[in-house]
Amino acid sequence: MVHPRSIIPALLVASFALSDSAAHPMLDAQLARAEREVVASPSDPGACHRLAQLYRYRREWVHAEDAFARCRALPGAPDALDLDLARTRLEAGRPDDALSPVARYVATHPEDPEGWEVRGRALEGTRPKEAADAFATALARSASTRPALPDTYLHWARTAEAAGMPTPTILAGLDAGAARLHGAVALQVAALDLAERRGLVEEAVARLAALEVHAQRKEVWAARRARLLGEAGRDAAAREAWGTVLAAIENLPASRQDAPALRALRQEAQRGARP
Repeated sequence: MVHPRSIIPALLVASFALSDSAAHPMLDAQLARAEREVVASPSDPGACHRLAQLYRYRREWVHAEDAFARCRALPGAPDALDLDLARTRLEAGRPDDALSPVARYVATHPEDPEGWEVRGRALEGTRPKEAADAFATALARSASTRPALPDTYLHWARTAEAAGMPTPTILAGLDAGAARLHGAVALQVAALDLAERRGLVEEAVARLAALEVHAQRKEVWAARRARLLGEAGRDAAAREAWGTVLAAIENLPASRQDAPALRALRQEAQRGARP
């Protein structure tokens, strides 16, 4: 579910893509205009919400809180008000204080994945099990609306691991996300990192090999595979992987082979490939 007024924050965020010299005067002008609108129409909840959001993007937390409070007291307050207030408190470094407004929001908008995502972020530092459940709900709700972002899967995986969820379950969730998001590399790497942390050598090696297939920098992934195999005492397989590294480097343009990092990698590979 995407709220019409969410277009306004998106436009504000876009202004930050400009240089500082251009973005800040633009935001100042928007804020001045919004303040005039509120003075002219103090009972307009839309104008109040816009002002609160502008204070939020300027990181003026006290003014933002005051504006949100005034908005809540007006008839016809926007549906997304509590969600935006929760986001504001998260950005201000107050995740515990974000829980109350986001709870109100998910109670009235249980199908909106954004509310569950914000709840997960508010909980992830202190209550990982509840956070993982919230992120899982966000992912489930996204299935019927729009694909979730890779970041949501990554937050779910981190909190699920912190909560003690079985590693195969987390790996399966990351794989499902990667498949749904057309092979999102960030999720494949997260699964690889998890397999390595858990000492699942064969699992990690297989994932590294899969990443190598489509990677532009094959030597990087092959080197990681070689190191992992060497640490696991798989010397013959490690030497073979180091040979793959050398072959990948040889296939690069000469100008790139002369880069210091690649020269160092070649030397490491040469040592590793020796019987």
